Amino acid sequence: MTDSAQIGVTGLAVMGANLARNIARHGYSIAVHNRSPQKTRDFVAEFGHEGAITGTETVEELVAAVQAADERNEDLNFEVTGRYTTGADFTEVSERDLQEGELRFGLPSALVVLVLVFGALVAALMPLALALNSLGTVIRNVLWYRTGRCRRKAPAAMAAASGMTMDNATNLRIVEAVAKQLSLPPEKVPHNIERYGNTTAGTLPILFHECLENGTIKPGMLVCFTALGSGLHWGAALYRT
Repeated sequence: MTDSAQIGVTGLAVMGANLARNIARHGYSIAVHNRSPQKTRDFVAEFGHEGAITGTETVEELVAAVQAADERNEDLNFEVTGRYTTGADFTEVSERDLQEGELRFGLPSALVVLVLVFGALVAALMPLALALNSLGTVIRNVLWYRTGRCRRKAPAAMAAASGMTMDNATNLRIVEAVAKQLSLPPEKVPHNIERYGNTTAGTLPILFHECLENGTIKPGMLVCFTALGSGLHWGAALYRT
C-alpha cells in the first residue's frame, strides 16, 4: 500500500478492475476509485496483494494520490479535464454526447459507409448474377429443345395413328407445342394441367380417368400415352380401350 500513485483509475467494473490489476502487476503504483466506496474496499482487499494499489473513496482523494506522485516525479504529467470528469453528472454527459455526437455525426456517417459498402457488394455481385441468369436461360432452352425432340421422336407415328394422345408434360406450353409439332388437333390432345398443375406420375392416370368419365374416350379407341422423366428419359405406349 502507498499514499501516492503513478496512475489513477476510476470505475471498477470488469474493464476498469482488470486494467487496474494489470497496471499493478507490472510494477506501477495505482490509486483506484469507484462511486461505491464499498466496491473500492472490496477490490483492494481481494487484489491488493498483486501490487501497489491504493483505495480512494472520493474523486478528490484519487486526484490527491496521483498529484502526490506527480510532485515527486517531473516526468509524470497529470491533468484533470475539469467539470467533465470531477464535477459533472456522467449520465447527463453521456446523453449529451449521444445526442450531439453519435446521433448527429456518427449515425449519418455510419449510414453513408453502409450505403457505400452495400453499393460495392451489389456492383461486385452483378456480373455473377448476370452470368447465372444467362446460364439458366441456356439450360432452359436446351431442355426445352430436348424435351420437344424426345416427345416427337418415338410417339410421332403412334400418336398420328391413335385416336387420342395423352402427355405428362410439366406445363401447358409443352403440351400445345407437342400437338403442333405432331400436327394433331387440340381435341386429340386433352390436358388438365391448368386445373391441377403438374401432378408428375399421376398426370396420365388422372387424365385417362377423366376422359373415360366424360366420354371423350370411346370403347375400342386407340390411346397413345407419352412421358418424359428424370434425366430426359422418355417413352410411349399404345393402349386400346
